[in-house]
Formats: sequence, structure tokens, C-alpha cells
Amino acid sequence: DSRDILKRLAEADPSHAGYQYDFAVSYNKLGDVLKKEGKLSAARRAYEDSHDILRQLVEADPSHAICQHCLSVSYNKLGDVLVAEGNLPAARRAYEDSRDILKRLAEADPSHAGRQRDLSVSYNKLGDVLVAEGNLPAARRAYEDSRDIRKRLAEADPSHAGRQVDLAVSHERMGDMAVRLGRTEAALAAFQAARDIYGRLLARFPEHPQFLLGSVVPDIRLAALEGAEGRAYLERALRVLTGLEAEGRLDAQRRAWIPVVESALSELDSK
Repeated sequence: DSRDILKRLAEADPSHAGYQYDFAVSYNKLGDVLKKEGKLSAARRAYEDSHDILRQLVEADPSHAICQHCLSVSYNKLGDVLVAEGNLPAARRAYEDSRDILKRLAEADPSHAGRQRDLSVSYNKLGDVLVAEGNLPAARRAYEDSRDIRKRLAEADPSHAGRQVDLAVSHERMGDMAVRLGRTEAALAAFQAARDIYGRLLARFPEHPQFLLGSVVPDIRLAALEGAEGRAYLERALRVLTGLEAEGRLDAQRRAWIPVVESALSELDSK
């Protein structure tokens, strides 16, 4: 297969950075396939092989931004499979390594929006594993760092729908963190900020399924915090979900939200 060809080329000419890079990328792709098949140990080994090659390339040429970026991707992929394996400390270290690389790249080129966004994703991954480890203060700082980047990107290009969705997702993470920390007012403000973003997007794209589904999340979160006062949020979420279901635009995961919302409404009726 292609990986075997790349392996032969890389072994035949170890000094050829292009061959080594392509070989490392092939390991990342192999890891993706193995992870999807549920073969976590094999996927982890593939990602480890990838980042070993890339680390050598980076050490040989620290100024090579593409190799640096690919190494950060490899660390993130390794972190994902370590989370799936339940090895949270090792996953956190992998995400930290990825964040450190992406932070250097972002600082070297502040105008590069893609690198800034990649760094925001890395902060979110780190925040997620810190939550799983129970380190909520550190997780909140990571989520704040991600949100701050995404806010700058969204403000720099208000017409870029993807940047707006990224910011909404960050507000939702901040809201969830505020709930965990018992900061109800901060949670309400964060979820409302996310809802406002989706409202503006839907004013431009009324039938966009991603934005419709995205708007359901803050509605459900706000309803959970506001109790009986949150009925309107639940009713709207149910209208959106059942409308998309009738059009065949809901996957199985989102379809499962419908009985959850219906149950929440029933609980309000019983009080």
C-alpha cells in the first residue's frame, strides 16, 4: 500500500525531509482509520510513530512551520486516543505539547487566522481533559483563552459564519463551566451570548440546519437554569427539532434530543 511505498522511500533516503514528512502523514491517516475501527492501541502506536518522525524533522529544522503544525496535529490525535483509552494524564500532556507548538506558531504570525483558530481548538481540548481530571480552575482558564481568541477572530470578520459558530461554542463551554462552579448568573450570560449569535446567523440563513441545531443547545441550557421560566426555550427547541426530523435532517444523536426536551416539558407540566 502507499504507506509501505513511503516507508521504503523514507528508509532509502533518511535525509530527505519530504519523504519523512509524507511517511509521518501516512501514519496519522492510518491512526485515523484504526481509531474509527475501535483499535485504540494500534491507533495510538501509529500516532506515536508519526510524531516521532515529525519531532525529528522539527529538531532538524525548527523554522519549518508546516512540520511544526503537523506535529501539533499528531499530538492532538494522540491525545484523543489516549482520552478514549482513559489515560487522562498522558492525554493532557499530549494536548499541552500541541498547545505549546500552536502557541509559538500563532505568536510568530498573529495575522494568520487559521493558526489562531487551531490554537483555540487546542485550548478547548486541553480544557475538556482538565474537566475530566477534575481541575476546574485550570479548565476554565483554558476555555477563556480559547474564547478570547475566537472573539477576536469573530470581531475581525463578522460576516464569517464559521467564526461566529466557533465563538458560540466557546460561550457554551464557558456556560457549562460556570454551572459546574455554581456561578448561575455567569452561566446565563454565556448561554444567552451563544443564543444571540445563532439568532443573528438565522436572521441571515433561516433554514440552515447547522445553525438551527446549534441554537437548540443554548435554549436547552437556559431552560435548565430558569426552571418554569424556561418553558419558551424548551418549546422553541422542540419546534426546531421536530421540524428538522420531519424533513429527515436529524441524525440519530440529535433525534435523541427530542424525548429529552419532551420529558423536560412534561416535568414542568407536573409541577
